[in-house]
Amino acid sequence: MTKTVSILFLIGIMSWNACNRLAVSDYGKTPVMEVAGQTLYYEDIMEIMPAGLSPTDSSNFAENYIHRWAVNALLYDKAANNVDMKDINRRAEQFKRELIINEYKRGLVENRMKDISEDSIAAFYEKQKDIFPLKEAVVKGVYLKVPANAKKRIQLEKWLEDLNDGNLDNIMRYCTQYALDCKFFNDTWTNYPEIASLMPEQKDSNDPALTRGTIIQYTEKEIHYLKISGLINAGKPMPLEMAAPDILNILTNKQKHDIIRNFENELYQEAIEDRQLRTFNRDEQ
Repeated sequence: MTKTVSILFLIGIMSWNACNRLAVSDYGKTPVMEVAGQTLYYEDIMEIMPAGLSPTDSSNFAENYIHRWAVNALLYDKAANNVDMKDINRRAEQFKRELIINEYKRGLVENRMKDISEDSIAAFYEKQKDIFPLKEAVVKGVYLKVPANAKKRIQLEKWLEDLNDGNLDNIMRYCTQYALDCKFFNDTWTNYPEIASLMPEQKDSNDPALTRGTIIQYTEKEIHYLKISGLINAGKPMPLEMAAPDILNILTNKQKHDIIRNFENELYQEAIEDRQLRTFNRDEQ
């Protein structure tokens, strides 16, 4: 950077009023540097200058920015004289067209999209559930870990045999008073390996004992309870609740695709009817 440029810049940084003493371009801006036909203006630097910098930091920031700008301008000038600008312009025009079209399509889809109903999701699931196989077993139920000397265990075991709303409330209150750990997943399908890992002895998801009653396992200081109220093994279709997000995504993408495809067809047909399209035979060329 020349000394003159540095002085001009520092005057501009230290005092806004001093800008009035700098040369003003035909665009009403204060020029700082010109390189290969490109001009950097004081106002452009001020627009990207971070707020709150000290005079020294402002000066350093500006000098670094000017240097980077100059190098970039020189690189562009060098590159423009050594690459196929015709190809660059063609690609730039193609990118511009695609950008404009995609932005228009985005707005079109946004305006025409309709909410996907739960009935639509359920109907799709009933027809296509086999395309959503479980990778591992899922379960519903309750897990508790209590001290070996915990009170009211007989009552707890009775509640666990029937996980109705009343008994679940009782189990929750019991957990608050006595449990070392508890997990309630009676309303949410949960991966079985996650639950099985909580038990001292892990049972295979195909073990009939899992659904016959409450699994009770003892260690020296603890008692573990696992009551399974629902089980679906790996390879079976996901329950609707688990498949619903994927189905929503599928139906949403299909609706977007249909909106675009139908609009393109309508646009083409209108162009035919309005005689906006003209095809040429070889003999006419």
